[in-house]
Amino acid sequence: MILEAQGYFCNLHDVECNQKYAKSLPYSFHLNQVAQVALLFERLIPNKDEKLYQLNQFSQYTVRQGVITACYGHDSIEDARISYNDINSKFGPTVAEIIYLCTEDKGRNRADRKSDVWYNHLKTNNLAVFVKLCDIIANSSFSLISSQNMFKKYKSEYTQKVKPHLYCEEYKPMFDLLDSIYNLPI
Repeated sequence: MILEAQGYFCNLHDVECNQKYAKSLPYSFHLNQVAQVALLFERLIPNKDEKLYQLNQFSQYTVRQGVITACYGHDSIEDARISYNDINSKFGPTVAEIIYLCTEDKGRNRADRKSDVWYNHLKTNNLAVFVKLCDIIANSSFSLISSQNMFKKYKSEYTQKVKPHLYCEEYKPMFDLLDSIYNLPI
């Protein structure tokens, strides 16, 4: 399932939408980063080895597989013109719900898209919070070495919105990493 998701979502962003990351990289660079962060913290995924979710009448997938799949698809509703139902039919309702909750609100600017209401919806699902934290870690790490302006923007969002809304002990190691990234002297 993970390899299928990687191929599907990378093709969707890179080929069908011709989307770029940091203006010049294929968007799959970012999707792969997010999945790698998830693998780094996979010990924090609740019930990661239990076969809990039904993909279709013939197959099941583990929570871990669903989360990694959602990491690859986390921006697909927002940026790649597909719907919740498209994801649900291909990867099941759990993955679709995680991706849906990671999708920013409609808005005229970044602040509108990342409203308090959006954060409150996101935090209703711990797996969606995990995926969003993987996304934030990937973006923050990349911006630290490549884009001073984005790094400052991400740091401000983290201190003002992300940590106050999403912090939970369950994901403390992820927050500790973000704290250390943003406390580096630059």
